[in-house]
Amino acid sequence: MLDLLRELRPRYHFSGHYHEPGQPLAATGDTQSYQLNAVSFLKPHRLNPGCIGILRWAGPEESAFALLDAPWLGEYTRSSYRYL
Repeated sequence: MLDLLRELRPRYHFSGHYHEPGQPLAATGDTQSYQLNAVSFLKPHRLNPGCIGILRWAGPEESAFALLDAPWLGEYTRSSYRYL
């Protein structure tokens, strides 16, 4: 994977479905990498931390990514997410 990132040099690299909180990873050149948690509901039936991120893209030089950590995410539970 590192060889591919070095060759293609994307602005962002995302890896997901990990079962640990989402977090930034070490950069490879100009590529910013992020690990995202699995989108599922662990105890107490809330969304896993770091499973959703927002990429704002206006172009290669005008972009930003942030893991979503908003209070309203707590409204989504294993039993209620379909009704929100």
